[in-house]
Amino acid sequence: MNTRNIPKHLPERRDIIGLLGEAFVAFWLSVYKQWNVIKVSTEGFDLLARDQTGQHIAISVKGRARELDKRGKTKKFEPTHWNAKALKNNSDAWNAKPYLALVIIWKQENQIRLYLMNYETAINHSNPIPYKGEGWYNLNMRDLEKDSHVEFVSWVRNDKFVKVGI
Repeated sequence: MNTRNIPKHLPERRDIIGLLGEAFVAFWLSVYKQWNVIKVSTEGFDLLARDQTGQHIAISVKGRARELDKRGKTKKFEPTHWNAKALKNNSDAWNAKPYLALVIIWKQENQIRLYLMNYETAINHSNPIPYKGEGWYNLNMRDLEKDSHVEFVSWVRNDKFVKVGI
């Protein structure tokens, strides 16, 4: 087997979870809301969408995995840090409304949860992180599902994954 074309540094688990989160948000917005969505490579946000009214929306997507430990208790996952200043400044440059999306993958429950909120709501559910610099916040997940300004979607797979071949 020729291994010359295999990259020396493969993506880490968190990068894969982030890509899955972006793909899930793009899929959900495209299929269920009939928005046009593209992946962008810019600081501050990951997806650029256009809703049915023609309004552009810049979405910073944060993906996290939730798993249980050996005792059946939920493991803590890494904090949801986001750069509010970069999101706001770059969405303004693109004449787009800034949004934050949080995608949580619950492995044991075959469930994906999506929380989509505008910039102001995200700020209201966040705490500043002074040591990271101006504009950095940590999203506090408590009460997100109860906030009427947060769009919450839960997708549950009821079927089992079947290993085929190999």
